[in-house]
Amino acid sequence: MNEFEDIADLLEIKEKMISRNVIAELQTEYVVKDDFDERFAKGLSSEESRKRTRAFIARLPWKK
Repeated sequence: MNEFEDIADLLEIKEKMISRNVIAELQTEYVVKDDFDERFAKGLSSEESRKRTRAFIARLPWKK
């Protein structure tokens, strides 16, 4: 009879481990909002990007 109790205990432990994994997986799931269009609309224009690039290049420590 002791073997059956041991097997029952192992099955109980196994079920607890499986249920923990399922709960953990559900908690890690989340919805990511796709806001590409909003971020793109707030982005730089090509003229502003070129202006900033030129200013950045001008500030680099060029060796003469």
